[in-house]
Amino acid sequence: ALIMAGILASIHGALLVLMCFVGMFGYVGAGILAAQQWQGKITRLMDFPTMLASTDHAKLLEPIDVTYRQTFHEATTIETLKVQLVLREWVRYTSGTDTHTDTRDIVMDEDWVDMTEVRAGETVEHNFTLKVPDHAPPTWILADDNKLTWMIKLDVDLPGWLDYKDIYGVIVMPEVNNV
Repeated sequence: ALIMAGILASIHGALLVLMCFVGMFGYVGAGILAAQQWQGKITRLMDFPTMLASTDHAKLLEPIDVTYRQTFHEATTIETLKVQLVLREWVRYTSGTDTHTDTRDIVMDEDWVDMTEVRAGETVEHNFTLKVPDHAPPTWILADDNKLTWMIKLDVDLPGWLDYKDIYGVIVMPEVNNV
């Protein structure tokens, strides 16, 4: 009887582990299906946007022309469409035996458009101009513990939908454009 109780407890434990295992994968599967369904809704509403920059090697004071283009299949509203020229500072340092990493984004220039009504089938295109300030440091990625990188950030705010965010890397050269 004692052996039979041990076998039943083992079977019960194995079933419990199996149920937890199946339940965990059930949640993961449901999450994947929900993400695919959400992506399907988004692609029915719109195509993925394109962002084009006039250069990927900018000089100080040089304008960078940025074009945003996106086709919408259903009528919608773009609450805000924003582009930013961002300097990212990345630093790794030690304090005692601990190693720390800090990242800081500094918006150096930005441009935006507020509230755009979009008709079904319309392709929206906006042109922006960003400029690298004259006091800005150039891209610096040679050191192991300090890096300065530049990027153009795109942020499309669609009410009732997930916002679309994208980045485009830019190298800022350590020379002034002849203006």
